[in-house]
Amino acid sequence: MNSYEVLDVDPNTNFDIIKKTYQKLILKYHPDKLQQSGIKSQEIIEENNRKFQEIQKAWDNISTPQKKIQYDKELLAKSFKQDGVINEEIDLDDMEYDEEEEAYYSECRCGGIYKITVEDLENNINVVSCDVCSLKIKVLYEVIEDEIEE
Repeated sequence: MNSYEVLDVDPNTNFDIIKKTYQKLILKYHPDKLQQSGIKSQEIIEENNRKFQEIQKAWDNISTPQKKIQYDKELLAKSFKQDGVINEEIDLDDMEYDEEEEAYYSECRCGGIYKITVEDLENNINVVSCDVCSLKIKVLYEVIEDEIEE
């Protein structure tokens, strides 16, 4: 989810309204508020803390008009990265992995590089452009979720 989805606001909403929405949400999910309510369920506390941190992170991305402009540019770039004609599909297992950068690489036919990060994959971004030409690839991978036996 992007910051606007976390805050449940439209990206075109007035900045002051976005700020007020953030303030309401942060008060609603603040850990002190939950503590005052007397809730003792560890599961509810953990979920509340996760939501609080998610809201705070979302706000950090757009907390000033300048940050919002930059964030909007990054969102637009990601959307362009996902759109367009796919020239080839490459299996993630066929790409080279760089542990230090937490990214996978594959060489383009022009000599450039396709790069996809672990974070991209976690955010369901699987289309990447060559860093030199306009070719794009779709990275094929399978998400394996741990099965919990009860």
